[in-house]
Amino acid sequence: MRRGSIIIRSPGGRSSKLDAIDVRILNALRSNARLKLTELSEAAAISPTRCSERIKKLEKLGIIVGYRAELDLNALLGDQQFFVQVTITAYQHEKSGLFEAAVKACDQVLFCEGVLGPVDYFLVITAKDIDHYQRIIERLVKDSGVDFDYITYPRSRLIKSMFSVPLVNLMDQKG
Repeated sequence: MRRGSIIIRSPGGRSSKLDAIDVRILNALRSNARLKLTELSEAAAISPTRCSERIKKLEKLGIIVGYRAELDLNALLGDQQFFVQVTITAYQHEKSGLFEAAVKACDQVLFCEGVLGPVDYFLVITAKDIDHYQRIIERLVKDSGVDFDYITYPRSRLIKSMFSVPLVNLMDQKG
């Protein structure tokens, strides 16, 4: 990790510094959000009281935004996941708003990111099978009222999770 501290900007625009202790707390929580305060404070090498204060600061800054369990939907529901590239036909800002509203209203869309370039969005959709997936896409077209082209990639297997890389490695990239 870089020496010293890291300057971050909170959603409100305020600058704040993260030091090595903050990074150890974040890394430990990222690996296991169920750690008890005593275990977390040991990982951060500080007292439980100071650790609790640091966690509250990180939450207030918007760096910690929640605590969740990572679920295997295939094991739980038997669903398949489909990665989808979406390009809105004759793109206009108003169309993107309609599409995004339809995506937010569709529980089977697990993830959606707007991107720059020739593609407008990347989605992850969960469905029982390919027929169910096609009905979800048709519903997105109907509910949004927007024409879009899409390319579907059925997921075959998970190779690497975003949670498998220690946070310190992400913060100390040399390029």
